[in-house]
Amino acid sequence: MNYRQFRDYVCSDLYRYSGELSSRAFRSHWRHEPGFRISFLFRFCKYLSDKPLAKLGLYQAASYLYNRNCVRYGVHLNIHTKVGPGFYLSHPCAIIINDQATIGRNCNISQSVTLGVSNRGEHKGFPEIGDEVFIGPGAVILGGIKIGNRAAIGANAVVTKDVPEGAVAAGVPAKIISQSGSADYINLVWPQSQEIG
Repeated sequence: MNYRQFRDYVCSDLYRYSGELSSRAFRSHWRHEPGFRISFLFRFCKYLSDKPLAKLGLYQAASYLYNRNCVRYGVHLNIHTKVGPGFYLSHPCAIIINDQATIGRNCNISQSVTLGVSNRGEHKGFPEIGDEVFIGPGAVILGGIKIGNRAAIGANAVVTKDVPEGAVAAGVPAKIISQSGSADYINLVWPQSQEIG
């Protein structure tokens, strides 16, 4: 990741929280939004991980700060996980994201969400989350399944099968209950025209 990509990712995340890009918005959300603080440190560690500056201790300091925040709020998110721009953690508490899972653009992840691996069966593998997906509190998404763009996963749902684009899945096991998708759940969307890199 080069500096321009890092900057664009941070801007996309900040825009999801504030709807604006300014130093004032950055300072305010750094202080008051632990979700933004975690996403910024996640991006910063990813940026530094392959840089010469890492040898000077900057990466280690950033990694320490990132891990401290993750432990404080109970978030497991490896810096090598693929997370698209516009990442929004509304209430970062007890969130577990498998290192091999992938998350698309402008996604919302609520508290107590798990994106986990399945080691056997038809859907062996890791979840792939599309763009503009809303994942409600307590939802569990397991295995090599795809959650389509603009889908919504209801609170406490257990998802073990693909969810099509624009669908709403809820229940245990999750079933499609409507086609209203994530409309009205995903706000302040980072424009698709704003490409990263």
